[in-house]
Amino acid sequence: MPARTPEKPVSLCRSPIGIPTSLVIELIQDYKYLINLKRADILQVVFKIYCSKCGEKLHDGTKFCTKCGAPVKLEAAASETVIERFEKDPLLQEHWIKRVIAYVIDSIIVGVATAILLAITLFPIFIVNPAAFINLLSFPFAVGLLSILYFPVAETMYGATLGKSLLGLKVVTKSGGNPSFEKAFIRNISKIHQVLLLLDLIGGLITSTDLHQKYSDRIANTTVISAKQKVVWKPNI
Repeated sequence: MPARTPEKPVSLCRSPIGIPTSLVIELIQDYKYLINLKRADILQVVFKIYCSKCGEKLHDGTKFCTKCGAPVKLEAAASETVIERFEKDPLLQEHWIKRVIAYVIDSIIVGVATAILLAITLFPIFIVNPAAFINLLSFPFAVGLLSILYFPVAETMYGATLGKSLLGLKVVTKSGGNPSFEKAFIRNISKIHQVLLLLDLIGGLITSTDLHQKYSDRIANTTVISAKQKVVWKPNI
């Protein structure tokens, strides 16, 4: 009978949860290493294993494939967080300040229009008890319904709402023209409620390399630019 191969010795000293102490120490060291890595370093570890062009296996830190010579590319701003990119780009800060002000202006317009339409439609209820009238119709929801009509129509016809026009902004597609009603509707569907709009905004900022886009903009292939900008926008893929 062949002799049994001796197993690798394991430290007899164990942690309170029953795992060898040497293994716990090793895991802690690995964890400390990972949390100190920047996003670009992690991408390098994950994506720089094989060449995307010829499939050749690459070593850590390789800039060019040793077989075909293709450059190994990483996301340009991978090492920066969204907050860091905002802090370093005053034009981006100005862009979003304008968009917030434009949205406030448009929200006031839609809110006033909604109140007038509801008051005309249900005038008797409004006269008897205005508070009950607002609660009965869920006024914020009514504003949301009118918003997903106002914003798409204005952006399809003029490339901007009144608020965006006043702040010198416009909505464009990847070709530089006004969005179709379908695209405008997709990028504005989250405006039916403020919570959805906030999630749409956060989703776009943390998943896109173009910080001018909401998540719905990525789906519709649209973005918001300065009305004076002449360069055709090219979406990041």
